[in-house]
Amino acid sequence: MTKRKLDISIDLDSEKEIQNISKIIVIENHLYFNLLINNENLKLLKMRINDIIEDYNFNNDKKVIYLHINSCGGYVKDLIKNIDIFDLSVKIISVIENSISDCAILLSGLCETRLCKKHSKFTMRVILRNYWYLLKQCEDIEIKEYREHLKLLFIKISKQRLSGENIEKMFQYGGEWNSTKLKRLGLVDEII
Repeated sequence: MTKRKLDISIDLDSEKEIQNISKIIVIENHLYFNLLINNENLKLLKMRINDIIEDYNFNNDKKVIYLHINSCGGYVKDLIKNIDIFDLSVKIISVIENSISDCAILLSGLCETRLCKKHSKFTMRVILRNYWYLLKQCEDIEIKEYREHLKLLFIKISKQRLSGENIEKMFQYGGEWNSTKLKRLGLVDEII
């Protein structure tokens, strides 16, 4: 089987981009993502995934990349724009390392298998109009569409365990959940 690489074009000229790519640590087939979820950092993540696909000698029956996530969240639109991260010939398994917030649960949830360390937690901040925490997610005229897309993403990653009504309550009140509750809600597959 041929190795499929992600389509990416990035220019690592700026000092900030070079610093950020060094924050996505690669150890064999493990990636450690501790950045804001935005278009720039997701492109860097794709670059690191490509590096692993090129450099790592995958055993034929074990083509797995572990994506360790410890992110404060980010932009849903940028995550959706870069969703091809999960359309590979290798299996991506997410590992919630310590603490994640908001959009980071979606990054984890889109992986084929979702693991969560026992003492990890997820902070869901309130969604006010078009802001998720301090990050403006869309323009005022797109609020209804944005919330519907977000709700559908949560239904998908929870494997239909969460209803639209429950998700609306999450948006309205937020909360902090431990690994046990994340598993019960269908947002992770296994606690490690």
